[in-house]
Amino acid sequence: MGKKVEIGSNAYYEASRLSRPLPSDLTISPKPMRKRAILIVVLIIMAVIIGGIYYYFHNTFILSVSIADGKIITSDGGGPYQHWSRSNYYDNGVWISSEFYLNFWAIGPRLVRVSFMDAQWKDVHLKFMPSPFLSKNYEINIFAWENNGDLSYGYIDPFKMDVGEKFTLPNLQIQIFFFDPDMNATPSNPYRVVSINTIHAIGGFLTQSQNNTWINSTTREPPQSLRDESSITLIRTSEDIWELNVNAWLVSYYGLNLYSGNQKAYVKLTLRLTINKKSMI
Repeated sequence: MGKKVEIGSNAYYEASRLSRPLPSDLTISPKPMRKRAILIVVLIIMAVIIGGIYYYFHNTFILSVSIADGKIITSDGGGPYQHWSRSNYYDNGVWISSEFYLNFWAIGPRLVRVSFMDAQWKDVHLKFMPSPFLSKNYEINIFAWENNGDLSYGYIDPFKMDVGEKFTLPNLQIQIFFFDPDMNATPSNPYRVVSINTIHAIGGFLTQSQNNTWINSTTREPPQSLRDESSITLIRTSEDIWELNVNAWLVSYYGLNLYSGNQKAYVKLTLRLTINKKSMI
């Protein structure tokens, strides 16, 4: 048998007091709680919106290209060439991308200065010759890609390169189109291309921006003796900076029947191009 516990009068009074309803002035109204809940929901929605905006702009980049002075290909003097990474349009005539190829366009109003008359030129017999082009401002389109051997093309996505990773010849290939802004477009040359400059294997190469026209060649271009004097490198120097350095002999296709390869020569082009990626916040 358990021990009987008596509850005193004080304990009974305390229990009775606690069971009574609260006075009206102490009753908790549901209205402040409802306002507090609405405020919490609003704060959560604002946090989600702010977080989404931050994520969007943090992952949206301004890509800029700076072209060094003292080279055959230099800037037009207008400062860095910039392109908003999420834009599907040219920004002030500039396009910078890495989809399929490292790709840089400046097609007006931004141009580049090309000192063709200061460059070394050689004819098909490897004899020095004068430049067929004037030194002035040109529109430009540069492609760079990885050569996997034969005529296959590999993709270079600079954003996936490790810091310090580098592509060089012969694995790094380049193709440069020059467009004359002062030339009148024609049905056979609507893009006003004056020269295609590249390195390619035996058999020819497929142009990358002119309706995929094939230019035939029975030899590797340029000849090995000129390749031995050439250097092209693409390196990621830091998390947000890449450098493309060109000091190379390239075969230059030019002339009225450009896509038949009716005229060609060799030109030594120099270029130092720096790509900078910067988020908008």
